[in-house]
Amino acid sequence: MDTLPLHPALVHLPIGIAFLLPLLGFGLLFAVVRGWLPRRAWAVMVIVSGLALGTALSAQKAGHDEEERLEAVISKDAIHEHEEAAEQFTVLLGVLTAASAGAFFLRREVLFRTALAVLSLGAFGVLGSGLLAARKGGELVYRLGACAPAKAANVP
Repeated sequence: MDTLPLHPALVHLPIGIAFLLPLLGFGLLFAVVRGWLPRRAWAVMVIVSGLALGTALSAQKAGHDEEERLEAVISKDAIHEHEEAAEQFTVLLGVLTAASAGAFFLRREVLFRTALAVLSLGAFGVLGSGLLAARKGGELVYRLGACAPAKAANVP
């Protein structure tokens, strides 16, 4: 029995979390600099970016599993463009997560705060990369008919 593909349900999680990362980063930076929160509060950024990374990896795996089915309807080039953009997003999430965790090893307070500011700015880059992957995925669905295999199988 055919079911709805898992990939479309999963892709919204890392994109949604990516929207929160710059806000969370700058909010934590501000609270740490003001002394409202201890430096260990930055662990929230590590956890949330790690959650985004985990959901992105899950979405990527689900997309890869469904790729062959879509190749009958959509050009391999269009699928490849979306896949490349999604891989870039996932790599950037991994870098952000690892670098956010690495910030804890900076002993000098000025370096720690600078790293938090740079990482918070970097979260905007991660978001932009995620939006590019989402746009290319949206083109597959809305412009190129990626939902056609589901319709052909009479899946509502």
